[in-house]
This record gives sequence, C-alpha cells and structure tokens, in this order.
Amino acid sequence: VPQGIGSAFFQVDEADDTSVLSVGPIVAANIEYSHSRVMYSMSEYLRFLLGVKRRSIEGMQPEESQRAETVISLMEKHVIAIAESIHEPSLLRHVLVHADPHGHNILVGDNGDITGIIDWEFNYISPAILAVDYPLWLSSEGRLDPRFASDFQLWEESPPERQRLCHFFETELNRRSPELYHCLDKGRVLRAAVGWLLDTLPDLGFDRMGSWAKATFFEG
Repeated sequence: VPQGIGSAFFQVDEADDTSVLSVGPIVAANIEYSHSRVMYSMSEYLRFLLGVKRRSIEGMQPEESQRAETVISLMEKHVIAIAESIHEPSLLRHVLVHADPHGHNILVGDNGDITGIIDWEFNYISPAILAVDYPLWLSSEGRLDPRFASDFQLWEESPPERQRLCHFFETELNRRSPELYHCLDKGRVLRAAVGWLLDTLPDLGFDRMGSWAKATFFEG
C-alpha cells in the first residue's frame, strides 16, 4: 500500500503498461473534507480535520461559537499530543480503507462469511491505528456513545446486544490477528476524535463533543 494519507487510485506504469496502486489527495463525499494534497503524518491529517471543524463555527451565534472554540482547542491540545506520541510501526503502517462501510456494501455468503465489498468510489489510505475499527452498526464509542449521541442517532441493536457482539468481534480479531487487535485497542481515542471531527449531525456549541472530550481527557 502506498505511503501517505489520501484517496487511492490506479496509475499506469508507462514502463510495462501495468496499473499500480497510488495515493492522491483525499476525495470525500462531502467536499469540505476533500484535500488538495497528500498528507504524510497523522498529526497533519488531524490538524486538517480540526481546521474543517473550526470553520463550521462561523455560522453559530456568539455564545455558541465561544463554547465551540473552547471545545476545538481542547480537542487540538490532546488529540495532537496523542498522535505525536505514537511511533510503533505496526500502528502507523498504511492500509486501504473503505469510506462507506455500511451493510449494503458488504456481500455475505449463505454461511455468513463475507465474500466481497463493493462501491469503492470513496476510499482512503490511512494509518492502521485509525483504520481498524468495529463494524459501524456495533460501535458505541465517541459520537456513538449513548451518553453523547445526537437525538437523531439510531442504533440497529440494543446496548446489551451491541456489547455482546463487540466482545465477540474483539475476541475473534485477537485470535486471527493480534496485530490488528492492537490497532483496535490503541486507537480508540483517536478514532473517536476523528469520528467527532467528521460528524455532521447538529451539535450547537459543540456541546456533545465537548462533553465527550471532558470525560475522555478528564478536564472540566
């Protein structure tokens, strides 16, 4: 997999006319999250997301914008520090990620095994610590934690069932690939932070994100 944080594409090698997987600037479904160049560090990517989120403050009322700026500054302080403290090659190796991992894009055989994943229009190459995650419909972390989730958030399973299935997922992942489980475990806070920064559900003053940040970073 090419090194760099961005969207994957195939480039023709003129020497032997073969297609080579390459990385280019991020192309996102929401143009706000597209970037003009490839990024080469996790902290650079996080600063980009923080900048996008900060721009969304402009439409808020003065009191809300003041609260939102406080939250963004808190996120920036802790998230960048965590990202810059990670040096393990297994956590930082780059992997290809599907950007729309909903159930309708996953093909499953009669025996329940995954047989394919379709609709790769939106994808990105990312450090493994940000890429290895729970299935989207099972996660209860960050913006999907019921304590901080939007009133518009819907879950496909009850809390006890999500907890049971997440435990099963962790056990199977650790059995099949301890290295991937290590990424899942070590990346919880960073992935949750990225989820918040990409979240487009209503959050005036970033109050929900702020509650998560204060609980996570023990501030406030």
